[in-house]
Amino acid sequence: MSSDRANAPQSCSRAAAAPRHACRGLAALTGFAALGLGLWLVGLGCWGTVCTGLGWNEGLTVEVYSPDGLGNGTIEVTIEADGVPVVLAIEVDGDTAACVPNDEEGTSCASEVSVDADRRLFATIQDSSAEAIGLNLYYVDGNSLAGGPEVTHLRIARGGKTLVDATVEPEYTHEELNGEGCGFATEALVKLTVSPAGASSPP
Repeated sequence: MSSDRANAPQSCSRAAAAPRHACRGLAALTGFAALGLGLWLVGLGCWGTVCTGLGWNEGLTVEVYSPDGLGNGTIEVTIEADGVPVVLAIEVDGDTAACVPNDEEGTSCASEVSVDADRRLFATIQDSSAEAIGLNLYYVDGNSLAGGPEVTHLRIARGGKTLVDATVEPEYTHEELNGEGCGFATEALVKLTVSPAGASSPP
């Protein structure tokens, strides 16, 4: 599976680093580090804050795995995150899985839902294959990352057959992964396995 992390708006007003990015002032240094110049990202963060460029999956990540394969056809992912409904989907054909276009000039693998005037929920299928799906759910308040849902009900179905029906209440970690003052990463990982009978269970 690929590893494409969620990419949310960021705000240096809280010296926070969005997934895959540190503060905006650090972006130009990536190329120099790649050339082996051994540059440390020191004193060049927002307002002099020392920030590294470590990325993370903000909020809730759910990994769903089926050792027997998900089966060909449209795999529909119905999510209710803190009562907010979202529907995503992928199309499985043999050994491949792909997003399909939707009516909003996007794809079936990503959705943004306004919860209120300042709060948005992002839901993405960030990884997919014929055997597995990786989901990421996180909030953005204004321009700041704001963790993930407290309670998520997840139903994954193919052709009317339920493959996963689970409710998760994750325990989040809160860490300053990019250094002190560079913003907190709020993360939780839940793994579900699809049994041959189609019922989901923890690993």
